[in-house]
Amino acid sequence: MLCWSAWCWLGVLLSGGVGVARTTLQSDVTNATTSSADVTGLSFPVIAGRTYRFRAVCVVTTNATTTGIGLGVNGPAMTSLWWRTHIPTTTSTDTIAHGTALDTYTASTDSAATAGNVCIVEGVCIPSADGTVVVRNKSEVAVASGNVVKAGSTIEWHMVK
Repeated sequence: MLCWSAWCWLGVLLSGGVGVARTTLQSDVTNATTSSADVTGLSFPVIAGRTYRFRAVCVVTTNATTTGIGLGVNGPAMTSLWWRTHIPTTTSTDTIAHGTALDTYTASTDSAATAGNVCIVEGVCIPSADGTVVVRNKSEVAVASGNVVKAGSTIEWHMVK
């Protein structure tokens, strides 16, 4: 089952996690600073003690190919969290980072293009409190136009147990 609405993902959560839920970013989200900020709209609700798998596909624009992209996740306190990011730095190379903490990043130092950088944030989490897991973005350098996570980017998740 693939979910497209809030009612659908609520049904997935209440049913014990059968199926995959998806949220699509409805408008661009810009961050022109080196401080991390929520990508409002790329998030999902979690229940303490449950295990979730997630995958966000973010299309990101930058002001220049010399401006790096930082992506990560934030949320409620976690019993366990394992995540990784794939961020293109050239047309044939990605920066791949792994982490186990909330709101931590390994920003790339370059981007493959100024438009159309397809970045992946994926992982598994077991929250110790109810809340919301959200994708976060930051620019490697502070620039006026910043990094823009484009409308149409998605996050999919499902409760594993």
